Amino acid sequence: MTEQTAKQRSLYPWLVKPYMGLASDLAQARLHHALLISSATALGKSELVARLAELIHCQTPIENKACGQCQDCQLHNAGTHADFYHVQHLENKTQISIEQVRSVSNKLTDTGLVNQRRVVFIHDADCMTEAASNALLKILEEPPKHVYFVLTTSAIAKIPATILSRCLKLTLQQPPIDKLIAWLTRKSDRAITPAQFALLGHSPLAALSALEDNSVEHIDALINQCNRMYQAWGSKNDDLAAVSVIELSELLVSLTSHKTMPMSLVQLVSMLKQINLWIAKGQVLGRAPIDALSSNLYTSSLSIDSKALVNLDSELAQLHHLLMSNSGVNGALQLQNLLIKTTEQIING
Repeated sequence: MTEQTAKQRSLYPWLVKPYMGLASDLAQARLHHALLISSATALGKSELVARLAELIHCQTPIENKACGQCQDCQLHNAGTHADFYHVQHLENKTQISIEQVRSVSNKLTDTGLVNQRRVVFIHDADCMTEAASNALLKILEEPPKHVYFVLTTSAIAKIPATILSRCLKLTLQQPPIDKLIAWLTRKSDRAITPAQFALLGHSPLAALSALEDNSVEHIDALINQCNRMYQAWGSKNDDLAAVSVIELSELLVSLTSHKTMPMSLVQLVSMLKQINLWIAKGQVLGRAPIDALSSNLYTSSLSIDSKALVNLDSELAQLHHLLMSNSGVNGALQLQNLLIKTTEQIING
C-alpha cells in the first residue's frame, strides 16, 4: 500500500462518495468548470477541495487518486502549488473583496506556471461582497480554458442567484448523529454525549477537536453552571440567582481566556442560546428534551416566565450577530448585563 493510498483512506467517511463522484467526472472529462459545495459548518469541505485539486493537477493518478509522487503532488503537499489559488477573507476581515477576485482574475489571463490546469478555491463564498460576486460572475460567464472554480459555503442562501446559476451544486450530507458519535468514539477513544455534540453544532470535526484537546470539559462546566442558574431562576431566589449569574459570567471569562484551550465568545453565546432553547422546549414538553440538563430543573423551570425565555433567546441571537459582524462590542459585558436583566425580569415578574 503506497503512502498516498493510506492518506486517501483517511478521508472522512462521509466525503468518500462525493469525492469519488467528482473524480469519476474528471476522469471522463466532464467535471464542471464551476462547482459549489455546500454543507453544514465544519464538515470537511476544505479537505474535499484539497483532494480534488491534487487530483486535477496530478500527472499520474492511480485509480482516481493523486499519486503523491509527481511534482504537482509534491507542491500540493508543501502547500506551494502555483496554479492553486485559495481565496478567503483576510485576517480581521469578514468579507472577500473585489480586489481579491480581480487579483486572481488577472493571473488567469496567463497560462499555468506549473500545470496546464488551474484551480481557484473560493472559501466561504457567501462572504463575498456584492462587487466581488459581480466580478466573479463575469469570469464564470466566459470561463478561461483549463480553469476549475470550486466554491464552498455553509450558507448557500446567501449566494447570489446569478452565481448559483453558473455553478454545479453539490451538497454534502451529514450522516446520522448516532453514527457520527460512534465514529468520534472510534477516532478519539473517548465518548462524547449527545448534549456535548449538540452544543458543538453536531459538527464531527469540531467535536473531534474538542475531544482531542479535552475542551469537552469546558462544555460540561458550562452545562452545570447553566443548570444552577436556571434552577435559581425557577426558585425565584433573588440571592441565589444573582450569585449564579455572577458565577456563569466568571466562567465565561475564564473559558475565553483559557491558556491552552480558549473558546470564542461567539461559540459560547451560541451554546447558551441552545441551552435556553432546551429549557423552553422542556416547558412545552413537560420533560427534559436532553439528559445533560438536570431533571430537577424541569420542576422549577415551570415557574419561569416563558416570555422571559423568549426574550433571552432573541437578545442572545442579536448579540451573536453583533459578535459575528466583528463590530468591536464588549460582548462579555453585554452578555453579563443581559443575564442580569433577565434575572430581574424573572424574579420581579
